[in-house]
Parts: sequence; structure tokens; C-alpha cells
Amino acid sequence: MDLAGNILQVNEGWTTTLGYTSGSIVGKTLLDLVHPEDQHALIRFLKKFNLPDHFGESQFRILDVNEKYHWFHWQCVSEGDTIFALIHDINHYKEIEEEYIYLNNLHNTILQTIDVGLIYARDSKFEWANSRFLSMFKTTMEEVKGKHLSLYLQE
Repeated sequence: MDLAGNILQVNEGWTTTLGYTSGSIVGKTLLDLVHPEDQHALIRFLKKFNLPDHFGESQFRILDVNEKYHWFHWQCVSEGDTIFALIHDINHYKEIEEEYIYLNNLHNTILQTIDVGLIYARDSKFEWANSRFLSMFKTTMEEVKGKHLSLYLQE
């Protein structure tokens, strides 16, 4: 692509993953294909390539022919007025990351709202306590973290 993000040439990965023919994609600007939430980041990313022989990495979502967005990791280097890009499909990893975030938030919600005092300790020292435990002992996480369990629990 050129420094403005106009696509100059693509390989068969664009046709395989995104469904475009090379004739339908060459000449388009990347801004037309990037997710609206990623457009400002793409503009900032492309501006860095005005420096000679610049290397950069980023992640952007690109629209396929069926109007579905795919996540890609971009590794780019500029040579003159041309940016060469090595692009990896990371859609699967992003889906796993989203699922992890969802499950982690669900886990934290359950642990914080359960009506039982829960703690996590390592080497008999507090690492974490839920809000029920903290309210039972009228304390804060800052006060208990790193303290020995014997201060709060009888053996």
C-alpha cells in the first residue's frame, strides 16, 4: 500500500480470508475497509510511515465481502512511498480473549456478590478477599493483603 493507505497489491490471503478478488481490492483505500472504531488508530499508524524505513505493528479489523469484520495483526515496514505489510489473521485469538474477559467478569461478579466470605491465600498470607469477607471483618483489601491468615482466622 502507499503512505495514504491505498492498496497497491494483495496476495491470495485476501481472497481466501476476506473473499475479495485482487481486482476488486487493489486501488481501494484501507480506510474504506477498516472498522469505524479503528479508523483513527489506522490514520495515526499510517502517519508514522512518513519517516524513512519505518517499522510498525498494530491490530485492525477489516471488512470482508460478506460485511463481517476480521481481526488482523499487521507488521509493516516502509520503503520510500510504499508500505509492505505482513498480516496475520488473529480473529480466533480475539474471540478467545473476549470469552475469557466475559468469563472472568462473570467469575468476579459471582465471587463478589455471594453471601459467603471467601478468601484466597498463598503461603498462609492473604492475596484476595471478597466484599462479604471484608464487611464481616470491617476491613479493606489494602489492610489484609499480605497479612497472615491467623490475624483473622482461628486454626
